[in-house]
Amino acid sequence: MSRAGDRKFYTMLQRKSDVVHSPDYARSYRLSDERGKTEESHTLKYNIIRELSSSFPYPINVLDLGCGTGRYFHCIKNAKCLVGVDTSRNMLEQAKSPVYGGTQNTYLIQSSLHEVEFRPAMFDFVICMGVVGVVCPLDDFMLQKIAHFTCPGGIVFLTIPEYNPVINTWKRKTAKALEPFLFGSAKRYVNVRLGEFQMNEETLRRLASQYFTSLNISRWVSSTTRVDLHCVVRR
Repeated sequence: MSRAGDRKFYTMLQRKSDVVHSPDYARSYRLSDERGKTEESHTLKYNIIRELSSSFPYPINVLDLGCGTGRYFHCIKNAKCLVGVDTSRNMLEQAKSPVYGGTQNTYLIQSSLHEVEFRPAMFDFVICMGVVGVVCPLDDFMLQKIAHFTCPGGIVFLTIPEYNPVINTWKRKTAKALEPFLFGSAKRYVNVRLGEFQMNEETLRRLASQYFTSLNISRWVSSTTRVDLHCVVRR
C-alpha cells in the first residue's frame, strides 16, 4: 500500500495516538524528561541540536515536528521563532513548562504532521525526534512536506529507528498474510496495528536524497540495543 497522501491512514494513526496520550501519560512523559535529562540518549541529541542551530550566522525560524512535551526546546540556540507541533493537546499542555525551560518566542500548534501547513521555505531549521518510524511512517508524502517548509540552505535533523525484524506472533503472521489481499479501511487498520514504520539506512538515503543534499546519517545504539538512525540533511 502506498501511504503517501493517504489521509484516512494518517487519521487512524492520529486516533491511535490520541488514545495513548492521555493526561496521565503526558504527565508521566514530562517526568521522564526530568529523570533522563542527563542520560546519553538525551544529551547526545541536545548537543547535535545545539550545534546545528548555532551554526547559522543569523537568527533562525525553527520547527519541531512532534514536539511532545518540548523536550528539545531548551537546546535550540539563535532562535527568532520556535514552532512546536504535536497531535496531542495533553502533551502540548506539558510543553508549556518544558525541561530546562526554553519557551521564549515559542508557539505551540495542535495538529498532525500530515495536516499541518506553513508557507513555503518558512523554516531554517527543522527537527523531528522520536516520531517517524515510531508512531508514523517516513515516506515521500512526509518528506515532501518537510522539504516544502524548509528554506534553501536550511537544515533538517530527524531520528528514526533502524529496521529490526519483529518477533512474529501468530496474530502478526496472520495479519501479514492477509494484508496483501485487503483494501480500504481493513487494509489501513491492519497496517496501523502492525506499526512497522522502521527503516534501514539504504532506504532512508534513497528517500531523503530526492529532496535534500549533504546527507549525514549516523547510527546510535541505546543501552537496550535499539539502533536509531540520526539523519542530518540540507535543503
